[in-house]
Amino acid sequence: MKTSMLTMIVGFFLSVLWIGYLWIGYLSFSMGNEVMVDGITVSTTIVTTLSTVFSIVSWSLFSWATHNINSRGVMLSVIAGIAVIVPFSGDLGPMTAILVGIVTGFAAYMIQKKIENPTRNKPLVIGITTIVASYAVLFLMIVSVQSTVHVWDTGDGIDAWTGIQIDDVSLMVQIADTESKRVRGLMFQEQLPYDKGMLFVFEESGNYPIWMHNMKFPLDVIWFDKNGNAVHIEKNLLPCKTVDTNTCQKFLPSAEANYVLEVASGFVEKHRITKDSNLYLDSIPIEIISKGAVIEGNEILDAKNRCLNHGHIWNNNDTCTLTSVFPGVSGMGLKYGKYVSGTFLENEN
Repeated sequence: MKTSMLTMIVGFFLSVLWIGYLWIGYLSFSMGNEVMVDGITVSTTIVTTLSTVFSIVSWSLFSWATHNINSRGVMLSVIAGIAVIVPFSGDLGPMTAILVGIVTGFAAYMIQKKIENPTRNKPLVIGITTIVASYAVLFLMIVSVQSTVHVWDTGDGIDAWTGIQIDDVSLMVQIADTESKRVRGLMFQEQLPYDKGMLFVFEESGNYPIWMHNMKFPLDVIWFDKNGNAVHIEKNLLPCKTVDTNTCQKFLPSAEANYVLEVASGFVEKHRITKDSNLYLDSIPIEIISKGAVIEGNEILDAKNRCLNHGHIWNNNDTCTLTSVFPGVSGMGLKYGKYVSGTFLENEN
């Protein structure tokens, strides 16, 4: 009796250690394939954790009901929970992960019954069928999630259209300035006209990666710094069609950027966009008027003598709200200014 109890205790602790090792190994592999920790990384980790935890809970309930709890079942439930959810973890939500965990826990319980009674094949067939059916259902769920609305035609897209200019090339873009908008991006869209694109806006400068998960067409991608100067260009990025998000390549810029522009493949070659190119919004340079900018007649000039404002005769203590620099975008720290004694003074109000 004592030997049996000791064996159970040792087996339990070895199972816990093995599960911990497996979990840490999975997270290391998963995180190691990420260029940066973002919303998708966190979502993937949460989804996988929920699936595994509920797989253990589900197996425990089935085993408890039949008075048949053992360490092998714990390991089987962990393996089943992880194996089924991992290929889809980047696309599923928490509720789906919980359902997957419950189903895989049942599958683990049936496989455990086969191991304990090798002469019975029915539990094994049920367990394998359950897992295969789970894969099939999840796969069909993902491939059936299609955009039924073309944002380019309806005006119901991620955000209002904004006119921008790269050198002498004008195009209309939608603004992705929140985490949810940036995560979705152009995923599931059927096409992208040459005169349209999507501009990702970041308040802080950083090395923001781009990937092609769930894309249906190739892209050219251009990174711009806070002053609107092109700092990195990637051409003809092909869609990543794998269901395992960890295998999708991340494209990282060679310098920090505040703006990332996605356009149709061929745009860069057609318009001869280079690292000497500059980004303008509504034909106004991106640079916000800085403290001490010089006033020359009707124009405010920045340090590079680029005109930032036209058509206003400036009087002492006049104020200027630069919302026209980036219409429709909030949270960008747009500065308001006051013309005082020949210079433009900025404030953060």
